[in-house]
Amino acid sequence: MKYVPVLRYRKEERGALQSVQLSQKIMPLLEIMKEKAGQVRNGNFQSTHLADFTQFQHPFLVDFPLYFHVVNSTTASIRDFLRTLKVNPAQRLTYFEQLSSNPNLIPVISYNAEAPYVPNSYVSDENRLRQTFNRLAFRIFENPDFNTVLHDINLVIRPDDILLYDIGAAPHTQPFLQAKYNLLQQTKARKGCRTVIIRSAINPNIIFNRLIDGGVVLDADNSLLNAYSTYGFDAFGDFAGIRKDHSITDGGPEDPSPGFLFYCATNNYFIGYKGRTPDWNEFTNHIQPSVINSQTWRNHGPIHHQNCPGCQRISSNPGNSAGNWKRISIQHYLHTMEEVL
Repeated sequence: MKYVPVLRYRKEERGALQSVQLSQKIMPLLEIMKEKAGQVRNGNFQSTHLADFTQFQHPFLVDFPLYFHVVNSTTASIRDFLRTLKVNPAQRLTYFEQLSSNPNLIPVISYNAEAPYVPNSYVSDENRLRQTFNRLAFRIFENPDFNTVLHDINLVIRPDDILLYDIGAAPHTQPFLQAKYNLLQQTKARKGCRTVIIRSAINPNIIFNRLIDGGVVLDADNSLLNAYSTYGFDAFGDFAGIRKDHSITDGGPEDPSPGFLFYCATNNYFIGYKGRTPDWNEFTNHIQPSVINSQTWRNHGPIHHQNCPGCQRISSNPGNSAGNWKRISIQHYLHTMEEVL
């Protein structure tokens, strides 16, 4: 395990995962956002997710993102599901138990970072889940509860478990984080667990129609790819080449805002593309040919283009749906990580 892409388990993320061939170098962390997997109407939480998860041939992580900021405008299926879990976090454990027949699933114990951490909750969660799962993961956020949470984790974490440190969008070079890194590596040395640092590489405040068309996106910092091991971590994580959503609503922007971030493996940065006019047709009228004619595209080479599901889609018929291009971003980034790691 070298890389942990964090993916909110929704339509485009699911589609990207189903199309990219992943090795054991990449361990996805799936954030379950609603009761049923995919767009199915029949079935329940257990049946739909178990059916979906048969695609994974290697270990993968599952979390219920209690930290996600839910508001009244949040998509109804997500709002209702996550609000129920925020009120009754123990329901997460029941859901995990319903998925325990999948031998590759690793539950992630996390908490609502928007509310004070309840001491000893990680211990009680671990005691229950350990009856069903041999391997667990523990997610700790960069917030004032860090020391209390880490204390509880140290009481229960075992060899081969995974400790995930989520620093949000904070620069990983911040000096104050080094003390936290040291504490986590002390846990790793004592307990024999694996450690992962997760950071949102792409600033979620990026607005597509303000990008410099064809220019390097300065608000995207992918340097953790080359730095995670220097801090003592076994792997790094991010949001798989896309922005981390502040919110998820049913309504999109009033005016079309076509934009695309294309990852450049050669220089480890992102190139931004935007429509010349507020028209979704700009995806195929302008962005598609601009990407294909770019030096970044040529740098990836013909073998990559033949094997990368995202680049295959760009080369053929990507369409003018923002969702399609979101999926393409994830496909290209995940396939490229398989090549470079």
